[in-house]
Amino acid sequence: MQKRIWIVILLTIFGLFFGSRQVLAVDAPNFPSCSNPQGTIKVSYSDGTHGIVGDGSQYTGKDTVYELDNGNLQQCFCSAGGLGIQTNWWKISSLDQEQLQILKNAGWIYIPNGALWGLEETSYLAQNSNFSCLGNNLNNNDTSNNGGGTG
Repeated sequence: MQKRIWIVILLTIFGLFFGSRQVLAVDAPNFPSCSNPQGTIKVSYSDGTHGIVGDGSQYTGKDTVYELDNGNLQQCFCSAGGLGIQTNWWKISSLDQEQLQILKNAGWIYIPNGALWGLEETSYLAQNSNFSCLGNNLNNNDTSNNGGGTG
């Protein structure tokens, strides 16, 4: 009899810790690297002062935004000194608050209205990462300003 009680207790404890946990899987899309950008150019500035989401500083250099699948974008900024900042712009539509918090904890920045950054008037998550522009031929031949975009 005591053996049954211990089994019930152990199964109950096991169920409390493992059986009732809700796993909130959130799969962010894959973004190409700015070292090898892909997609269609939305806007490109060969020189100028630009902002980077989540960073109050202003940066001077080249800035190009690429349109990717599903409304996502990739911003590739290169300073004259070779500092590169890649911003992945993920157009979101159906994430709940718990999923948003998981992504914020992973370094994503919630943008409730992309129009403030020259994007669609919808929600985005943005994530920055650094890369080296030294020796990178990123947009050297593109001096167009196609209007709109994040910079």
